[in-house]
Amino acid sequence: QSGTRGRFKSLARYLAYRAMYAPVKHAFSFGQLNRQHLQRHGFANRQLSTAHFSVVDAVSHLSSEEKMARRAQLRASLGVRPEQVLVGFFGKLIDIKNPGLIMEAAARLAAPWQQRLHLMWVGAGRLESSLKEQALQLQQKAGIPSSFCGFINQSNLPDYYLSCDIAVLPSRREAWGLVINEALHAGCSVIMSDTVGCKHEFGDWDRARVFPEGQADALSEAIRSLMDTPREFDWAHERMQAYTTEAAAKAMVRVLKEFVDAP
Repeated sequence: QSGTRGRFKSLARYLAYRAMYAPVKHAFSFGQLNRQHLQRHGFANRQLSTAHFSVVDAVSHLSSEEKMARRAQLRASLGVRPEQVLVGFFGKLIDIKNPGLIMEAAARLAAPWQQRLHLMWVGAGRLESSLKEQALQLQQKAGIPSSFCGFINQSNLPDYYLSCDIAVLPSRREAWGLVINEALHAGCSVIMSDTVGCKHEFGDWDRARVFPEGQADALSEAIRSLMDTPREFDWAHERMQAYTTEAAAKAMVRVLKEFVDAP
C-alpha cells in the first residue's frame, strides 16, 4: 500500500511539473541534474540553454602577491603554522550539513598526517557548542587544533577561502553547494559528499574528491589524498570562468536576443 502511494505521488509530481512547464518556450539549466530534470519533464534539447549556478569571483581582482599576503595574515591570526594544512568548513553548523564528520575523519588519519592538520569552521548554528566540545577532545587525543570563526560577512569571506587549503562540504543533502564554487575561485582543493548536487560539475576535477555521504573513513582518505597538493590560487581559474555570474548573465542575454531578433 505504501508503495502504491509512493508511485501515485511520483506520478502526480511528474504531471504537475509537465503542466507547469508546458507554456515555457525556453529554459536555462544551471547544472547537469537540473538539465536532466527539465528533459524528463518535457523539454527538448533545442529548448534548453546553460547558465551555470554561479557566484561572483571575489578574488579575481587580486594579484598573486595580494592573495598570498591575505592568506598569510589570516592564517597567522588563527595560529596556523605555514607548514600546516588548513581544512575548512564553510556554512551553517546544522545537522543537514554534518560538519562533525570532518572531525571523525581527522581522527582516523595516521598520526603523521594528524600532526599537519588544522581545522577551521566558518559559520554559526545550533551545533556550535557540541562541535567545540568534539574539537577539544580531538585536540587532546590527536593534537589537531580547530579555529571557530563564527559567522563571517560575505564581503570578508574571500580571505578565509584564500587561507584554506582544502574545503570540505560533507552535507547529508545539498541541491548544489555554492561554497564549492567559492572555494574553487580561491584555488582551494575541494571535497564533497555524493549527495551534493555540484559533484556532477566539479567532482572529477584534478583537486576535487567525492566520498559516500556519512562515511568518515572515505572522507579521511580523501583528505589525506589532497594534503600534499601544492597551494595554487589559479589552478581552477580557467574552468571556473563558466561558473561566474558574468558568464550566466551573458548566456541569458544571448538567448533573449535571439528571441527578440526572431522574425
